[in-house]
Parts: sequence; structure tokens; C-alpha cells
Amino acid sequence: MKKIMFFLIISLFILLNFSGCFLGTYNNPIKILNAEDLLRINREHFRRAYYRQESDIDLSEYDNWIPIDLSNAFFDGNGYKIKNLTINDEFGDYQGLFGRVYYDSAIENVYLENISIVGGNYVGGLAALNSGRISNCYVTGKIQGNKIVGGIVGINNYKLSDSFSNIEVLGKSNIGGMVGYNRDTVINSYSISKVIGDESTGGLIGYNENGIIENSYYDLNTSFQNDFGKGEGKTTEQMMKRETYIDWDFDFIWGIQENTTYPYFKRTVQKFSLEIRLEPNYGGEIFYLNRLYEVAEKVEIKAYPEENFKYWTDAKGKVLSYDNPFIFNMPQKDYVLTANFEYKFSGGNGTRNNPYLISTSKDLENVKYNYNKYFKQIADIDLSKYENWEAIGLIRIFNGNYDGNNHKISNLKIQNKPYKGLFSQIGVNGEIKNLILENMEYYSKSNLSNTIGVLASENYGKILNVEIINSSITADRSYVKMVGGVASYNAGIIENVKFEGYIKGSNLVGGVVGLNEGRLINVSAVGDIFGNENIGGVVGMNNMDYYRTYMLNAYASGTVTGKNNVGGLVGSNGISIRNSYSSSLVTGESNSGGLIGNNIKGNIRNSYYDNEVSGQNDAGKGEGKTTEQMMKKSTYNRWDFKNIWEIIENETYPFFKYEK
Repeated sequence: MKKIMFFLIISLFILLNFSGCFLGTYNNPIKILNAEDLLRINREHFRRAYYRQESDIDLSEYDNWIPIDLSNAFFDGNGYKIKNLTINDEFGDYQGLFGRVYYDSAIENVYLENISIVGGNYVGGLAALNSGRISNCYVTGKIQGNKIVGGIVGINNYKLSDSFSNIEVLGKSNIGGMVGYNRDTVINSYSISKVIGDESTGGLIGYNENGIIENSYYDLNTSFQNDFGKGEGKTTEQMMKRETYIDWDFDFIWGIQENTTYPYFKRTVQKFSLEIRLEPNYGGEIFYLNRLYEVAEKVEIKAYPEENFKYWTDAKGKVLSYDNPFIFNMPQKDYVLTANFEYKFSGGNGTRNNPYLISTSKDLENVKYNYNKYFKQIADIDLSKYENWEAIGLIRIFNGNYDGNNHKISNLKIQNKPYKGLFSQIGVNGEIKNLILENMEYYSKSNLSNTIGVLASENYGKILNVEIINSSITADRSYVKMVGGVASYNAGIIENVKFEGYIKGSNLVGGVVGLNEGRLINVSAVGDIFGNENIGGVVGMNNMDYYRTYMLNAYASGTVTGKNNVGGLVGSNGISIRNSYSSSLVTGESNSGGLIGNNIKGNIRNSYYDNEVSGQNDAGKGEGKTTEQMMKKSTYNRWDFKNIWEIIENETYPFFKYEK
């Protein structure tokens, strides 16, 4: 009986805490008390979580810290210290207390002292890559790397404010006292760091790519730098005067002892929290200072998108104001406000039986704010007016159901956006089906884009009955990690899907998927695929580490060109492949094959390639057949020509019945 009760209690705890509900709030956060609590963030990957540090933390027992990736979460250091962080991995990229801070995350009030970091590229004391918001933080110690190294952040893609660094920074290129490489905003911050580098160095910023730097400074004397346009250099004497710091908040954030100290943070008691909620959940964004407020302090908050905002309500649902921005004085209590939004569609209410109806580009754009609803497309949609589409699922992972109803979405062109695709991430409960994409054109020449797929950057759910025609991806820079005609990465199910077009990438490039760790069923790719390593007509790499991964009924036709691990169907394979073929011309320098480039313990059955067209004649990785044999039904042992496949004897290679 005791065992049964224990099991029930544990099960109830899991349901209450891990069923996808909101984990922690600003008023009731997940508490971080020690190093083990910090490590849990990496292990358990809570989404939509609020973490608050509740004590000083010493990391001296960890001789090689594993950086934390913060996605869809908020971390409040609460003014406590994290001390003695050590990382020693000179070839390891994305090193720091936090590795990647994603667009939907924020860090504030973290005091990081006496760090010692040795890394490769993209190294920052607090965060290697920041695409979220960082504020009210400081870092001290020493940091060393190769390229893109900063005292607080390696590469900054969004906002860094009200922070300072006092650290020794060493590297080769793009080396900054606060930020190595800046693309967005640094405001009201300063650095007194010592900076040593070979090229693109700066007292505050190593390299600034059209970023905004406002009211931010560095010490000319301590930094040994004297650069311009990347923050203002001041003497040590000037850095210790309040008048130097234009428009800084010395009432609530900063303190300074004139002519004696640099600015420092001052934290006071009798402050109250402000929690902002959204209706519908994740229906927009709120811009405000996410911190504690003193009684009667002036507060200004603003909701976006403005055209969809309706009104503000309190915790009881009472309408307080229709103003946007909303300006008020902080009451003497913790305060909850809700921003209410309205997103209109062409009909429906977003349920399974009455889905939202999508007939215009605006309808489609509004899908991203209703990430877990049901949608049905009722007309063809032209996206040619969008210069740079913001992918659905980038704000919040798409876990809804989108039924294209066999309509088209066409003429989308995207350049240099992170997580490129019509959708960004399709979650485990997400489903896209019955959709035609036509004339989609994606181009990347910036390292802002890491993963690119025409339909989705990453798929963890289901993609069913989708056809992509006359579309292209050009992303041949080495920092683009994965490229796929349908999805760059798949850990879900892709079934009855076809891609026709052109793809040029670097590593992990496939006509359907760049890196596959899921299931591919009845898929095909027709076109020209180019890259360097792990290049395949359908899949760049099938990862052998996932036992549920397999590939059933697939074909590729066209050309596949690369250097290493190049295959007509799959570049590098470690999984089961059945009933598949390639009629592609294959060109590679090493580990190339008519069907598979490099087969690593993969089980390949009843699968073939044209040894005349491919220019290959390898064995053990699929059976080579002549063109004449490839156009005979008798060649394809145990293939289902009744329900799945079709062939015109002596005239065509096999094709799917759904393609007729």
C-alpha cells in the first residue's frame, strides 16, 4: 500500500509540474538555490519558465561548466552572485554561463564574478549568443577565445541594457570588452575591461553590424583601446563622473560615488512586482522594464502588435484602460495586468470542429499568435508583398493543426532571417497537412540563419500531404548548419511529401530534410542539390542514434553534388531504409554512392539506384541497376504497386500514386 501511495504522489507531482502548464511566475518562480538547480535548467528544459536565484552560488567545484541554453524562459539573478565559473574548452564554441539565449528569453540581475573561460568561437562571460533581453548584469574575471568574444556576450542579436563588465578579454578577431559582435541594441552600459585582440577589437564592442549603441561607454585607460562608433571612449576620470552617463537612471538602477567609483547597481527594499499576462496566451508582446517597482513609481507599458491590442485588465478582469502605451503609478502591492488582444480571421473559432479560416496573408500572419489552434485554408495566398517573413512558430513553437485544404501559398522570399521557413518550429503536437507551396525563394549570406527549410526550420510533429514546387534555397555559408527542401531538421513524421526545386548549402543538405532523426514515409525530391559534406537527394544525414527513425518509400531524381558523404538518396546513413531508389547523377570526392554516400550500420533493403545515370557503381549500399532495369516493375522486390507505387513499364521510374 505504501508503494502504491508513493507512486500516486509522484505521478500527481509530474502531472502538475510537467504537463506543459506555465512553470513558475514572477511572483512564484522556480527557485535557484545552488549549482545543481542551475544544471537542472539544462537537463529538464522547462519551457515558459520563470527562474529566480535565491542565494549566492559558488561554481568552483565544476572544472568545465556546460553552458545553459535558455529558450522561452526568464532568469532573474535577483542581485545574488554566481562565482568562480570555469570553462576550459579551447575548441568549444558557444561558451559562457549561458550558451544560447533565444529570442523569447530574458536575463536580468545576474552578478557573475571571478570567471575563467577558455573557449573557441562565440564566447561570452554571461552568454555566448544573446537573441533575447539582458539587463542589470555584470561580469568580472578573465575570458579567452578565438573569434567573437565579449566580456558579457559573444554575439548580441537583440538587446543588452544597464550592464557593465570588468574583465580581461583575449582573442583573435571580433573581441570586445562587453560584446564581441553586435547586431542590435546596447544601451546604458559600460565596460572597464582590458581588451587584447588581433583585429576588430573595441573597448565596448568588437564589431558592430548596423547595431544601435546608445549612451554606452568604455574606459580608454583600462581597455587599451581607442575605437570610434562602437561606444564612447572616456578617461578613467570621466568614467567616475555622473555627468558622463547621459540619460542613465540614477534614481532606481544606478549609484555612483562621484570621482571615486564607476557606476554600480543599487537595489532597494519596498519594491513590488509587476506581472504582465496576455490574452490570448502569447497573443503578442509587451515592452516594459521587467523589474521590481517602488510604490508610486511611474510605470509605462506598451503592447504589440498595436493594431490587435484591445485593452488592459486587472487580475479580476476589470477593464483599466484602452490606452497604449498605458502609464500609471505603481500601487503598494504586487500587481497583475493583462493585455487583451484580438486576432481576426475569415471565420471559425479555432477549434477542431470549427477551425479558424485562412483566406488572406493577414490571416496567415495571425496564425503565429494562436500557436495551438486549428486552422483551415480556404483560398490560395500570395506572400509576394512580404520582404522578410517572420516565421510562424518563432514567437512560440507551433503546436496547432494547419490544414491547407489543398490550396497554395506562393511567392514568399526570405533573406537572412534566423530559423528560416514558412514555419519556424513545429512542436510535437503540431501538424501541417494538405498544402502546396510554390515559388518560395530563401537566400542567406548572413550567419544569422542557422537552419533553413522551405516549410519549416525544425519539425517535431507531423507534416502530411505537402507539395513544394519551383522553390529554392541558397545558403552555402559554413555557419548554416542544416538545409532541407521541406525541413532542415526532422524529429517527427514527414509523409506523402514532395519537393521540386534547387538547394545549395554547406553541410547536412537534403532535398527533403537536412538532418533526419524521425520518420520519412512516401517522400521524394526532384531537383539539383549542392553542398560540401553529408549531401543527399532526399536526406543529408539519417542519424543512427534514434531507434524510431526509419525511411520507407522514397525516391530522388536530379543531380547531387558535394565533396564528402554524397549520395543520390542519402548522404550519410545509419538507419533502416526500405523500398527506395535514386535516379540522380551523383558527384562527390569521397564516400559517394548512387544511393547512399556513407552507410554507417544502416539496414538497406529492396532499394536501388541507376548505375548508368548516377555515374556510380558501388555495392553494399543499395543495388545498382541499369536504366532499362529501373523502368521495370519486376526489379522492385516486395514493393507495393497496388496501394503506394505506380510505374509505366519501360517508360518511367516508379512514382507515387498520390502524384498522378
